[in-house]
Amino acid sequence: MLAGAPLLFDLLRKLVHREFGSDLIAGISVVSATLMHQYLVAAIVILMLSGGQALESYATRKASSVLKALAQRMPTEAHLVKGSSFTNIPADAVRVGDALFAVSA
Repeated sequence: MLAGAPLLFDLLRKLVHREFGSDLIAGISVVSATLMHQYLVAAIVILMLSGGQALESYATRKASSVLKALAQRMPTEAHLVKGSSFTNIPADAVRVGDALFAVSA
């Protein structure tokens, strides 16, 4: 049961800051199960709660890395059409109405 102490302290912090969520219900379940001497139930709820937090952390890291990779692929220059030729300009210099041939990274 001591393994769930950090999770319960985090839940208490959220309760003090009035950040209510489904993890608060899980915390109440752990406390209730412990008071009723249902330690296996409390352990399973703690496992579910910590597993959910681990999955959320993993998904956040994965999404951040994908967004970072996408930002690195953002075009840096554009080909502005001027008559029958084109010139390279920085992508952030493109204005509405410019005739662009293509955008390159």
